[in-house]
Order: sequence, then C-alpha cells, then structure tokens
Amino acid sequence: MATTQPPAGPAGPGARPPRPPPPGQRVQITPEIAQQMAAKMRQQQQQQQMSAPPPPPISPAEVDFVEQPVRAKGSRVHVDSSAASNPPNASGKASDAPVASEKLQSVCNDINYLINKLEQHPEYAVPPPPTIMKPHRSQQFTKSKEDGNAKFKEGKLDDAIQLFSAAVDLAADRPPWESHVLAREELSLALSNRSLCFHNKGDFEKSLSDANAVVEIKKAWSKGHFRKGKALIALDKLQEARDAILLGLDFEPSNDDLKNALTEVDTKIISNHHAKQQHNKL
Repeated sequence: MATTQPPAGPAGPGARPPRPPPPGQRVQITPEIAQQMAAKMRQQQQQQQMSAPPPPPISPAEVDFVEQPVRAKGSRVHVDSSAASNPPNASGKASDAPVASEKLQSVCNDINYLINKLEQHPEYAVPPPPTIMKPHRSQQFTKSKEDGNAKFKEGKLDDAIQLFSAAVDLAADRPPWESHVLAREELSLALSNRSLCFHNKGDFEKSLSDANAVVEIKKAWSKGHFRKGKALIALDKLQEARDAILLGLDFEPSNDDLKNALTEVDTKIISNHHAKQQHNKL
C-alpha cells in the first residue's frame, strides 16, 4: 500500500484544516509531526507528575526499623526477628513499632511471592509491563471453561467440576504483574459455573462456598448473589438467602433471576410460618 503525505493546507488564521486522507491511505508521520507528538506527550507527563499527590510521610519509627538488617536466606528475604520484634528509635532505646514491623514483613512477603512466581515460570526472566500478557493462559482458561460448559450440558457434572476447577487454577495463578481485572473476571466466571455444578449435584455447602467467593471477588455482579441465594435456599437458610438476594437486587434491580428467587424464598418463608402456626394449634 502506498504511503502518502497529505497536502499542506493554506496557512494563517481562519484557514481551513487539510482534508483527511482518503480511506485506505496512511498519513506519513514526518519528523516535524513526531516532534510535536513527543512534545505533547512530555507536556502530559509533566502535568500528571505535577497533579500527583505527594507520598505519605514516613514516621521516625519506620525509618529506624527499615534501616535494621534484612538478611537474604537462600533465595528468600526475611526480616531479622530481633529487630522486627523491638526496633530501636533514634535515641538507641527500644521502641514499640508493630506497624512498621507489619509493613516491612508484608513487603518481604510480596517479594517472596514474586520470587516464587519467577522460579515457577523461568520464561519470565524479567516481569513484563502490566499491559503485556501472554495469550496462552487466556486460551487455556477459555478452553477449560468451554469444555466445562459442554460437560455440564451433557449432565456430566463431575467432569464439568474438574474442568471448571482447572479454569479457576489458571486464573488464580496469573503472575502478579498481569491485569488484576482480568483475573477477577476469569475467577468469578469459573467459580460461578462450578457453584452451579455443585448445586445441581446436591452439594449445597460447596455451592455456597464458591458463591461466597464470587461475591467477594466481584460484588457488583448479580450472578454471584443469585448463586448464593439459591444455595442458601437449598440449605433452608431462608432469611440469609433473602438478604443475599436483596443485596443482589441493590446492584441490579431489574434482574429477573433475582426477582424470581426472591419470590421463591418469600413463598417458602410464608409457608413455613403457616406450618408453624398450624403445629402450635395442635
């Protein structure tokens, strides 16, 4: 395809801008245009840096504690236990800094988690930028999910549960530098499907456990609240089921599944109430 440069339009105030190139033709980015784009990007970066909030101040106790020795043990990082338990302050005396200790231990845990990921996946020699994701994991997840759906339609619930469990593992094992949004989407979908399989199999406790996880991961998704409500109804925990369904309706008031589930649980509550009244009369 030929590369063309748009003709220069008339200069001066009030001049009409040049017409865009016809479809199928590309505009050549000249050095002048490239410089203008780079200058605009630098200006945007400077504006973002100027508008960014300042970092929170670090307390003296945290500064003193961070300066305490941190030893590398094998390929792992851990906090010196004596320093972590009672770090000294600026005067050299022991000070109470449990917050600093917890923060540093949390950082060490994150570092060790990243080390474990890099050891499990040696192909990730250096963590790539967050926007770069290798497609094979998403492809494997999609295949496991679709195969699970097929087994569910065939009534092979055990096989479907196994495939959805594989999809859950794939989503949960995403490297920490990849998109958390994608991991949440995948996890909530696979767990919701597995919850349905457990429900149809009659294992309502496991169905409820998966539904609770879906609500925790993606609270605004009505499907998680619906799965939770249905599992609680099956366990005869009607008031809890009603609360779960009402919470889902707060996020999606027009959801028909939740409306029908609310009607179902209200009918059961009224029926149980009438049954108790009849029993008390005997």
